[in-house]
Amino acid sequence: MTMLGLGAGSLKLVVCAMLGGGVIGTSVYSVKQVRGGGHSITYQEKTKYCDKRSKEGFQGRCVFIGPIPEFQGEGIYFQEATATNTHRITDETWLDSNRVWEGDSVGANLKEVLNQHPGLRDYLKRWLDGHKDCTFEKSVASNLNEHKMTCPGRQ
Repeated sequence: MTMLGLGAGSLKLVVCAMLGGGVIGTSVYSVKQVRGGGHSITYQEKTKYCDKRSKEGFQGRCVFIGPIPEFQGEGIYFQEATATNTHRITDETWLDSNRVWEGDSVGANLKEVLNQHPGLRDYLKRWLDGHKDCTFEKSVASNLNEHKMTCPGRQ
């Protein structure tokens, strides 16, 4: 697919430039384009991906890499309806598509949301893998489950 004469490889640079980053800034924004099924999807940090069945009463079930405006925690989170009911995704076991979540509605709800967004599970796994050297400390200034991320050698 080309866009305005640019190849797919140039898309990341264009997106970064639009977001205020440069070639060095690509890891900061972590934009990932996923293709398949006749369409392409771009996933990025600081964006919520929610349950598409909101009209059936499932609104507010969202996964995101924070911070986002209403939740300042850094890392991957799954939110169920409100910021006070937000869970940090700490490892890939949360993202396992084959895992059966018996008696754990949080895990089952997360799995349902991930199943509705093709490629999001893999994007989140790559994000976790790229941040294995980081530590997460719970924020004491907040009553929410917000964490501050510190990564050695990164700004």
